[in-house]
Amino acid sequence: MRREQPRELPTASLPRLTHRLHVPVVAASDKLEPMRITLQDEVAVVTGGSRGIGAATVKVLVAAGAKVVFNYHRGNQAAKEVIKCCKGLEGQAIAERADVSSMADAKRLAEVAVNHFGKVDILVAFVKGLSTELAPHGILVNCLAPGWVETEMSTPVLNDKREYKRAISLIPLRRFARAEEIALPILFLASPMATFITGEILNVNGGSVLCG
Repeated sequence: MRREQPRELPTASLPRLTHRLHVPVVAASDKLEPMRITLQDEVAVVTGGSRGIGAATVKVLVAAGAKVVFNYHRGNQAAKEVIKCCKGLEGQAIAERADVSSMADAKRLAEVAVNHFGKVDILVAFVKGLSTELAPHGILVNCLAPGWVETEMSTPVLNDKREYKRAISLIPLRRFARAEEIALPILFLASPMATFITGEILNVNGGSVLCG
């Protein structure tokens, strides 16, 4: 995941999901004051945003006020459902059919964001690297490494009692994550709360040693 580093730290609103998430922050006076995550006026590109973790990420970023462009490959109806879920939230979502394994399509996806919103601040592509090279340019690069998540990809394991029991035996929290529980840490890394974090791999796996 990559984003441009903001020049100042705004304190504004947190995403309106089903509830508000207030995060206490220690101010210079050591007095605890509420701070709410916002991505208002930020533009994000999310790859694979029509299903699973990608879809949850689109919804969370839009709820935080971001303008999001995401791609789908074949899931046109799934992409429409994501757009529908984003209606009425603070931000905005646009779906574009693209195969991001193609450099031309990946470039076109970024161009759609620039053409519609004038810039790209955040790229969520579940990749790592380039942090040292891009840091002097104020670009933060971090990687989020999820463990087992309740998505279509994990359905075969979820439906197999033996395999599911084996999988959760390796997870201290004894369950799979919900897609939203992966998307919210992505929101944090894309927010003004993470402007001094780069080159990191954030394991979100319920304590599983398999992922790090």
